[in-house]
Amino acid sequence: TPDSSVAEGFESIALIPSTSDRIPEHSPLDPYTLLMPLGSEEGGLLFPIPWLVESDSASGWLGAASSTQPALVRDSPREQDLILISEGNLIDCADWLGGCAGVVLDLADMPHLNDAEIEAILVSITCKMSDDSLILLRDCVDRVDHLFRLVVDLDLDGAVIDAASPGGSRAASTLPRIGLAARAMNLNEQGRHLLIEMDEAPSAEDMLIAVAAGCPILVAPPPEEGLEQTLVWLNSTVRGWMRELGIDGLEKLSRRNLRALDYDTASISGLRLIGYDRPLPMWLGN
Repeated sequence: TPDSSVAEGFESIALIPSTSDRIPEHSPLDPYTLLMPLGSEEGGLLFPIPWLVESDSASGWLGAASSTQPALVRDSPREQDLILISEGNLIDCADWLGGCAGVVLDLADMPHLNDAEIEAILVSITCKMSDDSLILLRDCVDRVDHLFRLVVDLDLDGAVIDAASPGGSRAASTLPRIGLAARAMNLNEQGRHLLIEMDEAPSAEDMLIAVAAGCPILVAPPPEEGLEQTLVWLNSTVRGWMRELGIDGLEKLSRRNLRALDYDTASISGLRLIGYDRPLPMWLGN
């Protein structure tokens, strides 16, 4: 199969305040994100910053921030980790299902399955898990409509949408595709979670742009070294951005806080063009 990649991330998107007030230094901020299982009043997975760290395993991570940040792992999960289940670990994952926060079934790394086969695999996995575990499906952005239909039909907690495409994708162009497909399926009102996956360690801006675009968690690999320092630095940088943007909770971010920095990005993303402060006419449906 051809290699998939993200050729251009969110570099050409800017964050701007939607209110005139900055948040004072002494005011409390809530940079946490809680992913709740559908229909559940308790439990849920708590993210100190909106990053699900994608790694083969997180069991050896040391440090206060690393030991609380959830990860997407292939084996030996901690209690706050999600297991990425693919053809390679489908059999072995049974040993760990009782001690993790949930699973992500990777449709891109499975043989072709019909709906009934996917449901059968999920039933055999979930019967070994606690009731408040998260169950998500993962696929690439090119198949986002099919992915969201499955999530609704199988009544799952949400989806991980991989922004990479064969030949290289532009992350800005994935935002309207995800947003329009989610709106068509009414996913947000149903309380289903959308996670967007990128292929390198994020900046604070990357995470906040993803949240503002309707994906409350960014999935991405850790930096090559210094994960603990990176998490601590990102936490303080996210807080700095929140003060500057005038928001005390991440759920207050929306597309109103995003601007495309050039005409090209505005045309592929549907975001408002900076300075012009409106979407380009072709996105206004007239």
